[in-house]
Amino acid sequence: MDFDKLIDTDFSGCISITNNGEAVFQKAYGYSDLANKRPNELDTKFGTASAGKAFVAVGILQLIESGKLRFDHTIGRLVDFDLHAIDNNITVEQLLCHQSGIPDYFDESILDDYDELWKDYPNYKIRKSADLLPLFIDKPMMYPVGEKFQYNNSGYVVLGLIIEKVTGMLFDEYLRKTCLSHAVWRTQDITSLIDCLLSALTHMSMTRNGMNITRISTAWMLRVPGPVGLSLP
Repeated sequence: MDFDKLIDTDFSGCISITNNGEAVFQKAYGYSDLANKRPNELDTKFGTASAGKAFVAVGILQLIESGKLRFDHTIGRLVDFDLHAIDNNITVEQLLCHQSGIPDYFDESILDDYDELWKDYPNYKIRKSADLLPLFIDKPMMYPVGEKFQYNNSGYVVLGLIIEKVTGMLFDEYLRKTCLSHAVWRTQDITSLIDCLLSALTHMSMTRNGMNITRISTAWMLRVPGPVGLSLP
């Protein structure tokens, strides 16, 4: 079968088809860095966006399973920063289930252009979970706690901060230790945007000087548990 004929001409990414553990078809399409025409390769890493929320949930559920946290624990007793107008009585369960009413820094019912979010607060400033707080901490509640379901990114940022508070570890360190170390992926990673950019610049500089180095992908993720995710091949 000619798989290439089944792929849209504007598709960008990697495709791997296996049968009983053996590769039938593997090919990369498009660019990992469109501006510099750097093509995707089979081991290029891609940000998985909000799929990372599943790993935040796993981290929280692990803490609940181990008795270090409960579904009915409130954020007022768990976090050590000023919540301003955010309701102290929001529970872990309500954050997990998108029923908290916490102000969403990317409210998709209002914003439809993700780039607009970073005009006043560039995303290269975000190195850790707490760096996202200025995007929503001063905003009012969206609705009373538990009133309804509404998809919410800020809630999972707070869950990430709860993980850090309970464990004493940075969010990405906790995930590496408790989730990724048990996974089957061999090339997943969590990194900050600024580290990614510095790596890309290093790659470009060294390549121009004729040095042979390992390719560094620029398509990685942020080190925060919001609308970003793990970087997987």
